[in-house]
Formats: sequence, structure tokens, C-alpha cells
Amino acid sequence: MNQASHRKFRMRPIAVVCVSFGFVGILAQAQSPAASNSTTSAAGDESVVELETYVVQGLTASMQKAQEMKRQSLQIMESIIADDVNKLPDLSVTEALQRITGISITRDLGEGAGVALRGLNEVTSTVNGQEVFSPQVVTGESRVMNLQTIPSEMISAINVIKTPTADMIEGGIAGTIDIRLRKPLDFDGNLNGYLNARLLNGEAADSTKFQYSGMLTDSWNVGEGRMGVLVNYTRQDRDIRQDLNSNGNPLAFQTPDGPVVGSNGSYENRFFAERTREGASAVVQWAPSDKLRAFIEYSFSEQETLQDSVAPWFTPGTTATNVVLYPGVTVLADHDRNAATPMIQVPVARSMTVINGAMNSYSIIRDWKEKTDQYTAGATWRNDRLTVEAELSHMKSRSDFDNLGLYATLPNVSYDHDMTGDLPLVLPLTQESVSVDRADEGTFAFWFYNWIVNQADSTAATIDAEYDLGSDKFFRDVKVGARLSQRNANIDRVSISGGAPGNISDYPSLYRRSIFNDFFEKDPGKVTDVLEVDPRPLRGYPSFASLVGANPVLPPPQPQYEFDIDEKTWAAYAMTTFSKREGLRFDGNVGVRVIGTDVTANGMQRLNNVYSPITEKGDYTDVLPSLNTRWYLQDDFFLRLSVSKQLSRQGFGRLNPNLRLTPPGTPGQIGTGQAGNAGLPPLRTDQFDAALEKYFSPSTNVYVSYYHKKIDGYTQNATTLEEYDGVQYNISRPYAVNGAKIQGMEFGYQQFFTFLPGPFGGLGVLANYTWIDAEDPAGLPLTNLSKNGYNIIGMYEKYGFTARIAYNWRDTFARSNSTAAGAIGNVPIYDKAFGWMDVSIGYQINENLKISFDVSNALRTRRESYYRDEIFQHEDVLEDRQFLLAATWKL
Repeated sequence: MNQASHRKFRMRPIAVVCVSFGFVGILAQAQSPAASNSTTSAAGDESVVELETYVVQGLTASMQKAQEMKRQSLQIMESIIADDVNKLPDLSVTEALQRITGISITRDLGEGAGVALRGLNEVTSTVNGQEVFSPQVVTGESRVMNLQTIPSEMISAINVIKTPTADMIEGGIAGTIDIRLRKPLDFDGNLNGYLNARLLNGEAADSTKFQYSGMLTDSWNVGEGRMGVLVNYTRQDRDIRQDLNSNGNPLAFQTPDGPVVGSNGSYENRFFAERTREGASAVVQWAPSDKLRAFIEYSFSEQETLQDSVAPWFTPGTTATNVVLYPGVTVLADHDRNAATPMIQVPVARSMTVINGAMNSYSIIRDWKEKTDQYTAGATWRNDRLTVEAELSHMKSRSDFDNLGLYATLPNVSYDHDMTGDLPLVLPLTQESVSVDRADEGTFAFWFYNWIVNQADSTAATIDAEYDLGSDKFFRDVKVGARLSQRNANIDRVSISGGAPGNISDYPSLYRRSIFNDFFEKDPGKVTDVLEVDPRPLRGYPSFASLVGANPVLPPPQPQYEFDIDEKTWAAYAMTTFSKREGLRFDGNVGVRVIGTDVTANGMQRLNNVYSPITEKGDYTDVLPSLNTRWYLQDDFFLRLSVSKQLSRQGFGRLNPNLRLTPPGTPGQIGTGQAGNAGLPPLRTDQFDAALEKYFSPSTNVYVSYYHKKIDGYTQNATTLEEYDGVQYNISRPYAVNGAKIQGMEFGYQQFFTFLPGPFGGLGVLANYTWIDAEDPAGLPLTNLSKNGYNIIGMYEKYGFTARIAYNWRDTFARSNSTAAGAIGNVPIYDKAFGWMDVSIGYQINENLKISFDVSNALRTRRESYYRDEIFQHEDVLEDRQFLLAATWKL
């Protein structure tokens, strides 16, 4: 039954494309030439509507512009326009995107980090239509852009496109996030610009930083044409404080009454970080005639974070006393702390006293920098019916990661561990057992250092031609195009560690007495006086190496981590827009994109600790049809239907060919090994979308949408027999599996109540809700996917005042599907539901000057996660609250 239904759905999108296109053709034969006289919106409009000016005056106007873009688009999409991006204290593109229906974000140090659209992370990111990406700091994955690094002040619009067309760059089975930067000839021809300055105060960080941004543009006549120049720069500095309380993995303890499962210690971390975000763009446009327009553009975004973390880390001994159990709660556990022991039902401790454990003072430096540079040149030529566009772009991206740590150990520390409250509490039986006075008894037990450089670059050339068939025709135009691209990704890494460099008392410059009482807003039951390793002298490997007695010369990159992957793609497409404006009215577009991909992956093969180069290749070709239709139930009431195929290429970590072989101990037996798989096919999806949209006024609309995706290509590791140099090995590699499903519904509503009398006419509301249901081929929930999520934004704009209160909430989601959880085996980790509130108040003093006061994370949200069962808490994270005072001067 299940297999049959899977096959049925797999064919449905292609069948719907064919049937719908045939239906369109039949309706076309019945069209009347008078249809072209209709006053409804033109069917041949671009799917992404360009802004005419760089700023829309006022919150209401910006929402009207975004609504008009949504209404006129032939795709299902959402937009954020100009002032709308900067109206809330959204410091990055990721922060702004959390207001969009269907988007959920993860958080890093109190800011938006990862973006998931409709429950999926595979999102294509483009800037002005050209693909951008950034290698992730540790893994080197460079399929998506870290949108956190792009300052919001650089943006004129953000378009979230949920249904593809044939002329769009492939790569996002979730959708496409297109960031539009400002262009000089979009302005009125006069000198335009703005300067924004603000002070940002971090409440817990107890620090105030200065931030600023500015833009200047002008254009002038050159011969019979016109030339314009625009420059933009922004810099954001911020000090960060974040508190993290982490319980250790569930662990089986021996007690006088038998085995129980409790927590494997407690890690109580305070993060302190300095973050700098910069971005700039420069554009020159030249229009020598009405038919020709050319441009050259450069932009960069950069983010640097210097992070220190200090934490007492309590680790248990082998026994526990004074145990209080959760009534009637048992888990399958390895009661002998031995993975080979069969699992049995074991009761769970809600509080206990751990005997003769230890307190480790753990300090870590994590410094990383991410930078993306993009160079683009292009031209557009138009005559009466033909438009030709060509662009050449080059992008390069790099992330540098410097990570070192050292921890000291004080032995023989007994402590109480209480898990009955919202925050697990750990207290040493005597405060003196973890104080600086015990330095003579402690040792520096372990140190490590990681240096990672990820680099990626891409060069792409595109050409598009569109021929206008006439507004009186059913098929309005024909558009064809091609794209060639080449991408390279590589990684260099050094990871080294060392043993005990000696007693704590031998290094007085490396430890300090730390007295604090503000951990988790002064929650009771936490240690407040502790010996702490000072992270400040650790920064920089040479000085760190001299402190711990390591070789001050860093070894060369280690071959087991290195890879260098080249990927070449070609794509060609054809599409047309169509419209029937009489009788049963509808419009839309239909097309097909054909793509070829060739991958060459270079890595290293290890045999008997000897490395030798290895190269693997893979290639595949895809045909991606798409159909988007808009049916006019009324002039302002639409039914949208869309079917399409889309793909997302596999991450470079999975394509990494590095092969590690362990020969058999006895000749003739089978060895083992691990490797990537350069031949992995991409993730492929068949997608169906439907939406109802009702527009009541220029700033009021209601909509509901449904989507269903069937996804092939999720990876799981499998072991197969392979032969190298005449020896057989069981090699574990990632392989593609099929059958993941995701479906969901989205609801949205926005309105300004301009009909209300007096000051009440400035009130407005924007609300949206998302429901998602999904599972991977094994039946497990997809990671980072919340089943329910919503945004509610209350707005006011009148008499020069603007105000917004925005509350964003997301449901519980799986952080991982399978994590080693000690005594209870490999289980998922879930993040609990949480909400986030931002507040903004502004006043327009005069035509040029505006002031605003913003609060980010007004509720000072505490986030929680847990292992499989909520009784086993995993982490509690307390984010900082930020206050921003800003002034904007506009020319």
C-alpha cells in the first residue's frame, strides 16, 4: 500500500505539468482578442518586481510595496522592502527573515544564524540574482550563504521565492532567498543618501558599542545617456554575553539500592564575545541610450567574532547517594556503564549526591572570521520586442577558525545534582572544594588547538533573451537562456592536543579566582566562587604554545582533513508566460530547465598511516520542469497552483573522497574503512503548491497556502565491500536514500486600520502561521523543523510616530536525529518551543531626521533542549537583551 502510494505521488507533479499545460492550450484556443483590453495586472510581469526608488516613505508604504510585489508575481513569494528591513532592530538579513511566513531560524550568541524555509535548510541564496555562498566555519560546507554576515542596511529588498521558474538558478529544494542591493539609476537623478548612527547596549554584557552606516548616490548626463554611482558602507560592533548550562549525557550510577540513571555532570558556561560585522557595495551604472544599460558592481560582507568561554565543569565519580527518583519513570539503560551490556529498565534519578567527582575549570578561545566578496558586470539591451541580458560574476569566500582550549582539574569534589527545577542545580558540598585555595592540588590536565581555513570561489556567466510576442497573444513572450559556472571548495586544517603540562600552582598567570552571582540572572543553587582558567593569555597559538610547553611552530595542514573539490555546471532553459483575460481568466508561466553537473573531488587515501592522493568523479543531468498559474476568482482574489521539480546538490563534506583504510589484522581477512562519496546524486524534489490570496486594499490581504514535497537523495551511511591493492575492505560511505516527505500550510494576514477615527487610524497588524509535517526516509523527524510557528506584529504609524512590537514563536524541533546519549544509547536531541520579542519606537523629527529606540530580545528568552525524554535536560541557554538608540539623517 505504501509503496504504491509513493509511486503514485512521484509521477503526479510531472503528470500535472503535462495535463495543466494541455488545459492551458485548450483554453487559449477559446480566448478572445478583446482579452488584452482588461484592466487587471499584466501577465507578463517579471516574477521579481524591481524597486523604483531606494526607500519607501513610511511603514505603511513599504508594506504596500511588498504586498504589490506579492500580488503581481506569478510565483508564490513574500517580500520585505526598504524601511521594513530596518524598522525593527534587525542587524542582519537572517534577523529580518524571521518575519516571513514559512521561515524559522536558529540562534547563535543571541542573533539569528541558520535559516530554514518550509522546514528545509537547502535554500539557494542570491544577491541581485547571482548565487552567493560562504564556507561554514568548521565543516567547510559552502552550499548556502551565512546570511547572518550581511548587514541589513545594505538591502533594498529581500524576496523569498517559494515556487521556482525555469529561469531561476537551481539549488534550493526549499526555495530561493534573493537579496536586492540598491542601484544608482533607480533614484530620481538628484544627490541621495543617508547616514545612520546608533548606540547598542548589551544588558548582560554591560557594554555599549557604536554602529554606523551610510549610503551616497548620484547620477548625471553623459552625452545622450546617463551614468550613476552608488556607494554604501555599514559597520556593526557588538559585545555579547550568553549563559549556557549543559547537563552531561545520561549515565548509569551505582547506588546502595542498585543502578539508577542520572546526569553525567554539569557544564556551566559563560560566553563573552566581541563581534564586528562590515559590509560595503559600490555600483556604477551607465545607460548610453534608451536601449542599452550596463553596470559593474562590487560588494563584500564580513563578520569577525572573538569569543571567550569560561566554565566550571563538574564530572561525576562512579557512585551516588541520597538518590530521589522520578516516580514510576524508568529507561532502557546500560546499567554497568559498558556498551556491550544488554539494555535493561533502570529508574531515573531526579536528584542525588555524587561522591568523589571532579571540578574541571574549562576555558576556550573560539575566534572566527567569514568574508564573502562578489564582483559582477552585466548589460541589458532592448529594442521594441527583444531583450537580451548578459552577466559575468565572480565570488570568493573564506572562513578562518582559531580554536584553543585548556582545562584544569580539581579532584575529589563531591556535589549535589538536582534536576527537579527548570534549571538543573549543581552545588559542591563545600565551596572551598572548588576555590583557588586548592590550586596546589589541581593539574592542567589537557589542552587542544584547531586551526581551520575553508575557501570557496565561483565564476558564472549567464545570458538570457526574451522576445515579446505581443500583449494580444495568449503566449505573451518566449524566454531562453544559458548559464555556465565553475565552483571550487577546499579546506586546510591542523588539530593538535597535549597532555598535562603540570600543576595549576606552577602557572599563576593562567588561573584566577572568579566570583560571580549573575549566572542565569542570579538563579540560586549555582557555584559563585570558583577557580577559573583565565582565557585572555591563551589567544594566539605561539604565546599559548610557550605557556603549555608545545612546539611554537604549527605543523603543516594534516592530510586526513584536506579536500579540494571542483564542480562544473551548465544549464539551459526555455519558458513562456501566458494570459487569458476573458471568461475564466488566468495567467502564469511554464518552462523547463536542463542542468548538467560534473564533480571532481581530490583528497587523500590513508593506508598504514601513509597518505597518497585519491581522485573521484561524479556527474549527472537533470530536467526540471515548472508551471506556475494564477487564476482570477475575482479581480482581487487569486488561486495560485504550481508544480515543479527542483534539486539541491550534496554538501562538499559528503563529496569529500578522503579514504581511511584499516588493514585486517590477519592476512586473508577483511579490513575496514571510511570515505565520502563524490558520486552522490543531489537531493531531488517533486513539489506541488496551492495558494488562495485575497487583497482588500493596497495594504490589506489574507492568504492561505498548501505545499507538498517528495524528496529523494537524503543520505545515510552504508557499508559495502571494496578492494584496494588486492585487499578487501568493508567501507562505510554515505549513500542516497529516497522517500522523504514534507507538507505544510501557511496562513497570513496584514492590515492597517486606516478607517478608524483620529489617532486609531495608525494602527496595523501583521500575523502569519505555519504548520509543517515531515519525516525522513527512516521515519524520523527532519532536523531544525518546527511543526508550528507564528509571527504577530502590532504596528502604529501616525503623526510622525512609528512603533512595532514583534513576537516570533516556534514549536519544539529536533536538533539532531541521533546523538550519543551515554547510558540510554543514541537518541534525538530536541529544542523546546520558545518565543522572541523585539520592540521599536521611532519619531520623524523633520523631513530629514528620524530617531528611534529599539529593544531586541525584550523578554530575555531562555532556550532549553533535552534528550529524547524531557526528564533528561540537555542545555539551557540565556540570551542577552539589547537596547539600541539610533538617529538617521536622509539627504
